[in-house]
Amino acid sequence: MQYIAYFLVYASIAALIAGLIKPNLFKLPNRGKAGMVLGAILFGSLVIFGATMPKESSHTNTATNESSQVAPVEKQDLHLTVTSQSVKEVNGKCRYFFDIRNTDEKAFMGTVSITLTSKEGRDIWTEEFSSKESPISTVIGKSVYFDINTCPISKHGDAGINQFSFTAKMEGSTAQQGAGEVKQAIVK
Repeated sequence: MQYIAYFLVYASIAALIAGLIKPNLFKLPNRGKAGMVLGAILFGSLVIFGATMPKESSHTNTATNESSQVAPVEKQDLHLTVTSQSVKEVNGKCRYFFDIRNTDEKAFMGTVSITLTSKEGRDIWTEEFSSKESPISTVIGKSVYFDINTCPISKHGDAGINQFSFTAKMEGSTAQQGAGEVKQAIVK
């Protein structure tokens, strides 16, 4: 589908140029009308092109907020930190934002699983994020988010989320683990 979208964009550009030079090729009365009609077709093909582009990650976001305490346990000389940035209520669910930061000397290629835990100690949700296609460079972070029905304890009491843990894996084996507190304030 993506190749068809490429073709539509290039064909629309060629048609627009040809129509502006010689509008009667498309049975249009003048260059102004040719520019409007063929420009609209080009715009439509660009929308189709954008809709068919592959998504890098459906979990990326650039939201930031003050970070909470993190206590990483380092293994295999990997230096990642994961921090809870904020929680936002979206369509009746809570969206949890996290920052995965690489403070190592080399880029991180692997997966990071973030597990949310209730005050009662139950694991409520686990979400995995991959950096295999787009490694996390040194000193660079990656903001991620996910939506779940369970909100922090500030809204759901003891059954609510108050902690998270993370596991970073490289080539299938655990490279680093850590834990921290989830932000309790819910941004509206």
